[in-house]
Amino acid sequence: MLYACAETQAAEPPAYPVTSATVFQTGYELPVLSMSDDTSSVQPIATHSAASPESVLTLPEAYPQDEQLPADCSGMDDGVPYRGVTPYGGGHIDDWPWGCGGSPYRTGPGWCDDWLVGPVWDIAVDGMTLYREDADLAAIEAAAANPDPAQYTNQFDYAGGGRVFATGKIPRGVGYRLQFGYEGVQDWNAAIVYPEVVVDPMTDLNQRRSIHYNSSFNSAEFNVLPLRGPSVWQPYVGVRYVRFADEIRDKTDQFAPPPLPDLPPVITMDDRSVFDIKNNLIGFQTGMRVDLWQLSRRLSLEGFVNAGVYYNAVQRSDSMSTTTTIYTADDTTTPDVIETNTSSFTTGTSVRTSPAEVAYLAEASLSGVCRVNRCLAVRAGYQVLWIDGLHLASDAYLNSNISERSMWFDGWHVGAEYRR
Repeated sequence: MLYACAETQAAEPPAYPVTSATVFQTGYELPVLSMSDDTSSVQPIATHSAASPESVLTLPEAYPQDEQLPADCSGMDDGVPYRGVTPYGGGHIDDWPWGCGGSPYRTGPGWCDDWLVGPVWDIAVDGMTLYREDADLAAIEAAAANPDPAQYTNQFDYAGGGRVFATGKIPRGVGYRLQFGYEGVQDWNAAIVYPEVVVDPMTDLNQRRSIHYNSSFNSAEFNVLPLRGPSVWQPYVGVRYVRFADEIRDKTDQFAPPPLPDLPPVITMDDRSVFDIKNNLIGFQTGMRVDLWQLSRRLSLEGFVNAGVYYNAVQRSDSMSTTTTIYTADDTTTPDVIETNTSSFTTGTSVRTSPAEVAYLAEASLSGVCRVNRCLAVRAGYQVLWIDGLHLASDAYLNSNISERSMWFDGWHVGAEYRR
């Protein structure tokens, strides 16, 4: 059956030449130039009789004669089933990412060209924003026991990050694909800031106390995806490393103007209490990808879900330090010039521990996909992440009896996907 571009095809030269010689029956097979996600189908060339008045080479009925694209996209009709823009399998061989009809100068290796050699890549790059569960700032403020109430508080919110997945048939023809993935969010921030107070009116010595709570998440994974024919359900197994860092810094800074000549030195003392915990999860995961739920010729849904068991090698460091700085003014005969000598020293303690836990992680993502052409698509979606068995800095700061917790993360992502 011919589609909307039949008129365009009629004006073009035939895909195969006409020869004046008699074509005898042969066992040679020509691969059809339309590929699915996994394999290429093969159709034989029809044979011809020597009695034919003209040796015209005919194609089998299954050959995708309706896939020839027009010279431009002005005549495309979204209501007509047109394989020339069917994404990620199907479509004409010249349907390169930069336009309908492709480029006459590009014939390199890959999936979207006429060589059909080399690795087949599926690369997805997303910017994402992920929400972290709130911290118990009221309990942290109560444990700080500051004489003045907080002037400013800031709770955890969304933080920006990125996600990259590269999936390819490496090598070709082995019945599986390899996937490399990374996702990360660098800075979740919460804070409690107390008002500035006067410590010594004689020297104008002031101080401010603040508590800063920071978290970050980074994940790297390596998966194997067996090829399962045309099914949109693709199971996979792999290994994954996750690093979730959690840190609280409780600091009190003192500050004063430089001392004047013939006056006593100004002494400031800056206190730091740091509770730094790094969760290092490494383990195995299994999951399922839903490659395509096609809604129309250009719109579809795709997603994945996975779960795994991990060994959590925790690195915990609790430290307290006091930095004392002494500012002394030099005597000088020039009243407009004040030279200041500075000396400082730090005292403190540090304790490092390495507890270990069994942790669990589950993740799911669903994306809406809009296909620009056969190889390129833009997408946006939502994802959730759950981790059980984490050590948190808030429990260390509060001296809590709880050593491990579970946490939920959720957020949005938007990006592009390219398949060749």
